[in-house]
Amino acid sequence: MSKYKLSNYNHYIFYRKGNMYLIYNAISNGLAKLEPEVYRLIRSGEQGLDKLERDESKRQLLDSLRSGHIIVEKEFDEIEFLRAKMNMGRFGSTVLSLTIVPTLACNLKCVYCYEGVKIGKYMDESIEDAITNFTESQIRRFGYRGLTVSWYGGEPLMHLKAIYSLSRKLINLCRRKRVNYQAMVVTNGTILNKTIARRLKACKVTHIQVTIDGPKETHDVRRPFISNNKSSFDTIVRNVERVLGILPVHIRINVDRTNYEQSLELVEEMKNRGWLDESKNCLFYIGYTREWTSVCSNIASQCFTMEEFSKAELEFQKELISRGFRLSNLYPSQYSYCVATSPAGFVIDPHGELYKCWADVGNREAYLGNVKEPLEMNAKLLEWLSYEPLLQFPECRVCKFFPICAGGCPYVALKQRGKFGRNYNCTPWKILMRKKMEVFLEQLAEAQSTQSGGQNEMAS
Repeated sequence: MSKYKLSNYNHYIFYRKGNMYLIYNAISNGLAKLEPEVYRLIRSGEQGLDKLERDESKRQLLDSLRSGHIIVEKEFDEIEFLRAKMNMGRFGSTVLSLTIVPTLACNLKCVYCYEGVKIGKYMDESIEDAITNFTESQIRRFGYRGLTVSWYGGEPLMHLKAIYSLSRKLINLCRRKRVNYQAMVVTNGTILNKTIARRLKACKVTHIQVTIDGPKETHDVRRPFISNNKSSFDTIVRNVERVLGILPVHIRINVDRTNYEQSLELVEEMKNRGWLDESKNCLFYIGYTREWTSVCSNIASQCFTMEEFSKAELEFQKELISRGFRLSNLYPSQYSYCVATSPAGFVIDPHGELYKCWADVGNREAYLGNVKEPLEMNAKLLEWLSYEPLLQFPECRVCKFFPICAGGCPYVALKQRGKFGRNYNCTPWKILMRKKMEVFLEQLAEAQSTQSGGQNEMAS
């Protein structure tokens, strides 16, 4: 009798186009290519494993299956392993992650904005100093070796003074403490120019994220200016073109049932502009538009279900590939935990108020404390830190995809559970594993064929 069992997180794939027998394991994130005979033995379960174990010629293969977590010892509890791994990551993080909102003011009125209109809230220097002191106390208390900052809003570039000033203070702090520092900016792109991009780069910003929701006619309806009738699309595209090559730009296209088709038109337009050239360092992806808060409840009927979004995302990726764009996100990426469920992650608003999630900014019911005062454990903070989907949600315990999504977005799970129907918080891999893996394998085969002049088969 074999001392091994098959992992509950194996996914068995026969890739007809390549005539390949594959096993993907979600815990190791490994993909094994097997001979048909071995594949059939594994699929037969314990009897097949026993036969493999007794075959001395298969010893090396058995070791590979173990290292890839395709087989595990019978006593090994995979759920407890995943719980331990998640909690070690959450509570053992060496990097402090801060999302800093220098202002909640914004010059656009996006139809799906979950923050509402908040004017005149700008961070002052006393809050900058308080954030610096808070950061130093966190580094001293937990021994963090890295600090990552996400500048968020509102529109953060409407308060550049605070970004430049606080960046300098945090960089100097990290230099003194021998802590690594990096940042990114989420911006609507309407204020960007070369000077700003260069200064942000000097502030150790590694990339910026800009949202464009389709071609001009579509985008301008969804993301119009507040104060005038000018085209925000024209402004953003002009500004992005100015900064390409200075900073990497990630283009996010928020999609729903009303604009998905137009998102493909945008890709074609950007290709014609040369944005898809590798030298431009510009990435494109689509985002899931959701009814995050009551402020944007009017868009609920327009939002994709997760099944619909998964299919749209796959089609979008195929369209990018067909236009010569090589994607790096076609293979599953493991998501161990959301930083909101860790002591190492906070969102800080212009007044120094602390929250756990971007979606909670300005929501007094989610207020945790202020950087001006020592942070004490309270019920709201405990709700985030005690989040354990494998204990709280039975469907996660039996899901073969859990290592990929770690239960999905904690905010949705804790605040909006059941609101979006079946698969409301699941990874697209759960819905389209086979089809998505086929797209990955096709691109991999094409890349390897190009490198080898078409002479070699795909490596296992």
